[in-house]
Amino acid sequence: MTYQTLNAAFFGSFSTSYNLTNGVVKFQHAYCEPSFESVDVFNSIRRPSSVVLKKFNSPSEMLDVVSNWSDIDVLVVAGFSYRLPMEVIRRFKWVINMHPGDLFTNRGATPLATDILRKNPFFTSSLHVIDSECLDSGPFISSARFTARYDQTYLDNQTRLDNLGGLLLVEALSRISSGSDLGASHWTPMPGSYQPRVPVETMVRMVSAKSLNDFLAENQNLLFQPA
Repeated sequence: MTYQTLNAAFFGSFSTSYNLTNGVVKFQHAYCEPSFESVDVFNSIRRPSSVVLKKFNSPSEMLDVVSNWSDIDVLVVAGFSYRLPMEVIRRFKWVINMHPGDLFTNRGATPLATDILRKNPFFTSSLHVIDSECLDSGPFISSARFTARYDQTYLDNQTRLDNLGGLLLVEALSRISSGSDLGASHWTPMPGSYQPRVPVETMVRMVSAKSLNDFLAENQNLLFQPA
């Protein structure tokens, strides 16, 4: 697959930036949110051929930055906590969100953590088009899943999700580049499909645990009922 005729930019988190830009997808620009403090760390461990990660000084800077981009066809968003305003969305032919969860049942800011607290046997990556300011609700492109590895760490599973989403993304970008129909389908979010954000303190314990099994064994009181 190839999408050399496309110019793409990325807005997202540190780990997803690293996993995607270190060999999966080629971006001309990559930005993270103002709260991210490890830009220098990212740039020190990235591959020499990968894009340099930059940081927004404020959410309002998004529009200033993209206003200077005249050659970017696609904006890819993954793990980015700021809502994109329509002034930003309208500046691109395509805006694609890589969502680390089942888009139809597990919308929201922390889908992987929600799946873990539900002891879901599978972890899912979904792609959809962002065409409005409504979160996790644009036309559905594709999804794939793998068997959850509770014997591994949160970051191990997140890396697998990023890589899986990256493969879906390459396929979508290739279709756009070739002029093929992306096949995105409109849908209506069901009530209750937008899940609450998992608290920061829970996320810290989950990410730092030696394995997801260890985290679950030590935090039985936090488990969600199955969806």
